[in-house]
Amino acid sequence: MSNISTASMDALKFIVGDQGYRDHLALELLDPGFHKDNLQADLALLPQTTEHVAEILKYCYENDIAIVPQGGRSGLAGGCTSRSGQVIVMTDKLDRIVEIDPHERIAIVEAGVTLQALQDALEKYDLSVGIDLGARGTATIGGMVATNAGGMEAFRYGSMRQRIVGLTAVLPDGKILKDMPRVAKCNEGYDIKQLFCGAEGTLGIITSVILQLESSSSYATTMLAACPNAKAAVKIFRHLQNTCELELLRGEIMWREYAHKVADKISLKQVLNFCDSPFYVLYEVSPRITNIELDEMLAESLMPLMESGDVFDLIVASSERERDEIWRIREDSFVIDHGLDTSLWYDVSVPLSQLDNYAEQLQQQLILLDTDINAYIMGHLGDGNLHMTIGADKPLRAEIQNAISAAVEAGLKSIGGSFSAEHGIGTDKRKSLQAYGDPEKLKLMKLIKKAFDPKGLMNPGKII
Repeated sequence: MSNISTASMDALKFIVGDQGYRDHLALELLDPGFHKDNLQADLALLPQTTEHVAEILKYCYENDIAIVPQGGRSGLAGGCTSRSGQVIVMTDKLDRIVEIDPHERIAIVEAGVTLQALQDALEKYDLSVGIDLGARGTATIGGMVATNAGGMEAFRYGSMRQRIVGLTAVLPDGKILKDMPRVAKCNEGYDIKQLFCGAEGTLGIITSVILQLESSSSYATTMLAACPNAKAAVKIFRHLQNTCELELLRGEIMWREYAHKVADKISLKQVLNFCDSPFYVLYEVSPRITNIELDEMLAESLMPLMESGDVFDLIVASSERERDEIWRIREDSFVIDHGLDTSLWYDVSVPLSQLDNYAEQLQQQLILLDTDINAYIMGHLGDGNLHMTIGADKPLRAEIQNAISAAVEAGLKSIGGSFSAEHGIGTDKRKSLQAYGDPEKLKLMKLIKKAFDPKGLMNPGKII
């Protein structure tokens, strides 16, 4: 039964108008995204302006109604799950690209603009957001800020925290924070806007953002290299990074078990036929110098690494189809889950010098738990962000699943890594945050939450 009165439901619907809400029955028809509990609230509101959002939050604050902000529902940590008695605020209709200034290299966008929509709009200016994700078609800019999304270009331009120039957000009591400078240098005391980055909607709702843009690469070559270990993959990465004639755009690493499993699932086994290797790494480069014979230059540049055994073999995509096939093996990661009775997903950061040791020790611990458990690992090589699916072709008891999580997370802090790389805390990693987070940091987080949201109405149950 709903905990929200009929009068409150009517008042909230009135704020957004007849076309601006979805009741519980309508929510059942929508795609919940990556978590089955995302759309369990009694009502979803679709405001069209920051002022609408402010009215909604003010009413909810005065009437003690909990709010769950939602963007594209592409988060993987349970950051926008909802339940009866709560109201969802969707940013679908906050979808305007307000301004693109190619001279200042900034974009002013509303929170509901998808990454793909902004990328498409920037093409004619030869500009880039400076961040890219596999979920670009559904991930919204507001949601990406709220989760501090990273992606494939974070080693070059940073995560969303580094992309933000300014933002507008509505606070839990309905007041509007407008911190929208158009300049990078703006030392005006505490940088309050940064608190919203990674807060996952627990401090308020982001409604618009100013982003710093970057030059886009008009031409890129995609290579798939076979390597003996992660150490060699990093060596190649640094070599390409330090080659004056090249700009290294991306470096994505895949352990053998992951690459072959995905390639088999999506009928692209032939892509890996050039070499059976413990590791495959996708490198994407762009020439810094015009009229350069890139293939010849790459062959000459990488020859010493092939002679030393750091590169077993490599293939270079010669067409858009070949490039897409290589990238599909990297991006179609969710096919791993198909056919597994138990499937656990992890997102961790590991120092580059520890990649081999971390993965080897994890594999050993998993074997001790159950020889039928398999780990499928891939990730962003440049920053050590690994995405792992760990599971088995049979049900695993709860205590075994807990032991897997402990094996994945336990040693990360001691080597300088993190149990949460780029997908946030949400509901799924709250226990991990309490276990591995610095106690003083956790105290300060609770104080900040209390200062912004004394009633605890903003996205309750998430992070802390």
